[in-house]
Amino acid sequence: MVLSKNVNRFLFFVFYLILFNSCSTSQVRNDYKMLHLKNHVATLKIKQFNAVQENGKIEAQIIEQDDKSVAIAIDTYFCFDKDGKTIEKQWFMNSVLVRRFEYKYDQDSFLKTKKEFNSKGEQDVTTYYYYQFNNKGHVIEQKAVSEETEEDAYIKLSRFEKGFKITEEYYYPVNDSPTERKEFEYDQQGRTIKEITYYDDSELAEINTNQYNEAGYLIKTTNFYKQEKLTEISEMEYLEFDTKGNCTKLLIRVNRIPQTISKMEYTYY
Repeated sequence: MVLSKNVNRFLFFVFYLILFNSCSTSQVRNDYKMLHLKNHVATLKIKQFNAVQENGKIEAQIIEQDDKSVAIAIDTYFCFDKDGKTIEKQWFMNSVLVRRFEYKYDQDSFLKTKKEFNSKGEQDVTTYYYYQFNNKGHVIEQKAVSEETEEDAYIKLSRFEKGFKITEEYYYPVNDSPTERKEFEYDQQGRTIKEITYYDDSELAEINTNQYNEAGYLIKTTNFYKQEKLTEISEMEYLEFDTKGNCTKLLIRVNRIPQTISKMEYTYY
């Protein structure tokens, strides 16, 4: 079965979306919280598989590069410092490194520099980040500038109410109006329960809603794509955990059909 482009886009960011549990009031970078990790993780490897149902069981099947049913079969490796910030990330295709990222932060744990390397180990992109804050310490403007060309820069403006980010707007140098705007709603724990995306002409693009279990893990996401007039419901089942309390096996169903299994391996400080 060929998946829609929206399912493929969703699966590519699966771990960020599934384990995302950050509170909008926090301004200090901590990927342990963002990825819902426990007990001082040093490294994390995520490998994605096709979820195949056979004889009443759901098995993990290796995704081959020429498998057209999954547009992006990328496995991910994270390396964290002891403060919980990502300092390196790697993407693999069929166990072959295809992209590597290095991250540098300032003394307040804000991202300052991101360097990108191709599969040959050659650095080809450097991005610098600049911030402006309101009187409560919230980031109300973030500017990303590529070392190669100012035209690649973008500015993200954020607005807060009662400590929560309620809107984001993205601007590029060639645009006087935002190319994309997002609105957010939260539950009492500060987790995102609704996200609405508009394009530059204020046209509705997407509506995403999230549901969480008692442990704070995302268990259901409903995505409505206006242009395609398509609704996708993704359900997450956390199958296995290690002795530190981190998920090691995750099943995702899209519109009740098993789609992917993610397996995670950890090392600890």
